[in-house]
Amino acid sequence: VGMSGAAVIAKESGHEVQGSDVPEKFITDKILHEKEITIHEGFDATHLDWQPDLVVIGTSWGDSNVEVADARRRGLSCLSYSQFLDYLVQGRES
Repeated sequence: VGMSGAAVIAKESGHEVQGSDVPEKFITDKILHEKEITIHEGFDATHLDWQPDLVVIGTSWGDSNVEVADARRRGLSCLSYSQFLDYLVQGRES
């Protein structure tokens, strides 16, 4: 759920956003669809073929995840979910 919120904030900030997750349905699916955020069902290295500037790694996935491993192999910039939240709030006042 938290990753979906971060994805929406990134999208509304002008970033192109895509993601991958397990094929289960979640309460956040509707808002992601409304915001035109592509979510791939399952994990596959080809989901990174669009060469994103940044890969945000959810707290449930580690280096054994095929997309995480491939992002690192390709030399793509990677942040953990908590690091990405910090990135989103940098320069903003509370």
